[in-house]
Amino acid sequence: MVVHLKGLVLLVLAGMLGVGCTSNGEASTGGDSTTQEPPDTQIVAAEPPTGPEVWDSGPQDPLSQADVDAIKEAVQKAAESYRGGQFQSFSNKFTNDGKLMPPNSQPRNGKQAIKAFAELSPKIDTLTVTNIAVDGAGKRATVNATVEMTGKTNDPVNENALTIGVSSKGTLLITMKKKSGTWLAKDVAYVPQ
Repeated sequence: MVVHLKGLVLLVLAGMLGVGCTSNGEASTGGDSTTQEPPDTQIVAAEPPTGPEVWDSGPQDPLSQADVDAIKEAVQKAAESYRGGQFQSFSNKFTNDGKLMPPNSQPRNGKQAIKAFAELSPKIDTLTVTNIAVDGAGKRATVNATVEMTGKTNDPVNENALTIGVSSKGTLLITMKKKSGTWLAKDVAYVPQ
């Protein structure tokens, strides 16, 4: 009998919870809460996922100082594009399957959805990104940074309506991926303070 890793995880969890499990990973009720596997059971790992969007796995070299500098520059350029209303340029700083996760809103998946969301955002007057911390290895990195922004929002229906000032300070959490020598955002979350 072959038990794939997913089944093994279910068996371990069931054992921790005191729930009996059959050898195929299904919960059983009543009786002994331990699982007795037949002596010919062999545990094998499931096939790993493949494809172009799977992150590199295995040992990786630490990020070079040149990579750290390039990542910090990419974050600053994305902020400049956003502040300047250059939303196509901003969305191009993401991978094709990139995700923008604004607070109190649904995630925006893909460059077009990210661009459309940015186009509806308030006009940004100032946007500063500081305290950029980078960690990672190989072709992947995580970024944690402080963001402060101010801007104005107008009523899109009534151009004579009052302009409302907006300001926000928070943390950016970014996963980045190096593709063809360029660091691109994979996932971006903004967490306001």
